[in-house]
Amino acid sequence: RNGDTVTVGIDLTIGSTTTFGSGNWRFSIPTTPDLATSGLVQVGTAFLNDSGTTTEFGWVRLINGQAYVEIHVRGTLTLVTPTVPWTWAQNDIIRLNITYQL
Repeated sequence: RNGDTVTVGIDLTIGSTTTFGSGNWRFSIPTTPDLATSGLVQVGTAFLNDSGTTTEFGWVRLINGQAYVEIHVRGTLTLVTPTVPWTWAQNDIIRLNITYQL
């Protein structure tokens, strides 16, 4: 945190015992933003890797008043889930880099 600016990096490598759950994946952030606007607020990018076989990029969004972010698959409003953009498996990777104002 630098003043009212927060920068967060999140790295997730899927393990052999990872439980994927259901629905859209959400990633917790350390502080809840107080956004002046509602709706879709892009705050960063996501790198998605399918065990070295393919990659995808996405955009990360904040939800006003919530302490989490969600990932949209590049160029769409489709959210990352246990089966989107592929069925996640061991050694797959998600990396997020985000910056937002409090």
